[in-house]
Amino acid sequence: MDKVQEQYGTLDILVNNAGVVPSVKPITEITTADFKKRLDVNLTGTFFGTKYGMNLMKNHGGSIVNISSLGGLRGIATAADYCATKGGVRLMSKAAALDAADNHFNVRVNTVHPGYIKTAMTPEAGRQMMANATPIGRMGSPKEIADTVVFLASEESSFITGTELAVDGGLTAR
Repeated sequence: MDKVQEQYGTLDILVNNAGVVPSVKPITEITTADFKKRLDVNLTGTFFGTKYGMNLMKNHGGSIVNISSLGGLRGIATAADYCATKGGVRLMSKAAALDAADNHFNVRVNTVHPGYIKTAMTPEAGRQMMANATPIGRMGSPKEIADTVVFLASEESSFITGTELAVDGGLTAR
């Protein structure tokens, strides 16, 4: 953030979009190292991005969009470590949105919760199952997530803060 401030003077939009896939193990087999890896990337990194990003935005306003997951809205068997961290992103973002509002920072903080999205992180072997599990019958695309982020970063969403948008083809509607 120091480099951003030095080079640009300010920050208007911040998207925290780092993530580590679940361990895919029962909770009884998730190691401390497994949990810590997800905690460090999925939650701690997002926390510090939000903290220092808001510090640069607080005098002029801005928008922070934190990428969570379907696992931040509901439990997933064999993904307790992932769900814990992505759920933490959701609630930390709500708290940050209220903090910004209470302090009159004019900074909006929201989360996007992708469902099954066809990316390099998505195993080829599971893609058909994911498409079948999605009510609209297909996986989402990275562009569909990006379009949602662009909306939340724009002035078109100026009255939206502290909310989560599930971009999941209807998965959380079930």
